[in-house]
Amino acid sequence: MRRERGDEPRWVSQLIHGNEWDKAAVRRHLEGEDMETVLVIPLSKHRIRDRIVWNHTKSGVYITSSGYLMTREMRLNGELGGAAKGEPSGGVTRDEAWKELWGLSVPPRV
Repeated sequence: MRRERGDEPRWVSQLIHGNEWDKAAVRRHLEGEDMETVLVIPLSKHRIRDRIVWNHTKSGVYITSSGYLMTREMRLNGELGGAAKGEPSGGVTRDEAWKELWGLSVPPRV
């Protein structure tokens, strides 16, 4: 999403004029595939009030555990910029970390 300082839309309704997309506003705030995708979404003829919905719960209400699970899944898929398959971005694989941990010289009981 391209951001214009100070006039970011907070609600989808700010990107709609009458019963059509406000193409200038959509182009101002989105670009490329995102812009094209939005502009082909048909709008309802019934003006429904905007509301905030969290897509990762059945109720649409955000709960911390759903945010955690979504973030965890994104990390495992490599969508958050870290290494894929849940490996840390520091270059040490999970197997190497466990091997190092079990190789530590520590007293038998801690």
